[in-house]
Amino acid sequence: VVPRVCRCSVKTQMMPVRVQSLICQARIFPRLEQDFLISAILPTLKAVRSADASPPVTMCLLGCYDELGDVLGPEHLARGILPIILTMLYDVQLNSKQFEMVSNRVGSMLYRVLVKRNQDYGLAPPDGSFLQPDQPLRVPEMQQQAEAPLQPSFA
Repeated sequence: VVPRVCRCSVKTQMMPVRVQSLICQARIFPRLEQDFLISAILPTLKAVRSADASPPVTMCLLGCYDELGDVLGPEHLARGILPIILTMLYDVQLNSKQFEMVSNRVGSMLYRVLVKRNQDYGLAPPDGSFLQPDQPLRVPEMQQQAEAPLQPSFA
């Protein structure tokens, strides 16, 4: 059944059918094996994005990728899902509300990755400040750092 739903989501020309097939897929992700999700579902979602980048399909894909991230975990979020989702930030067809949803989802996914990596290193969880723009390093400060002599370490 799953291969037929995947094929339908890629090959159909009717957007409502594509959207419903994507919703169907997202609902069954938790019941599928991770290897199958990686080998069959991720390529299917990429093919859907190539075939149809309309806002309704993009938003469905966003939900699918979010659900996949929950099932596959932070490593797959960082390596396979976030790079795809990031391209949605510059989708000119999205309205402001849709863009906001995409950007919020990117932030949420990135936060999940950072929490896991901080746990791996025994660090405190991130406080969310990573979503705020950094203060630019001023030229005099950059020069001071570049000109500062290296202190030898004798340990």
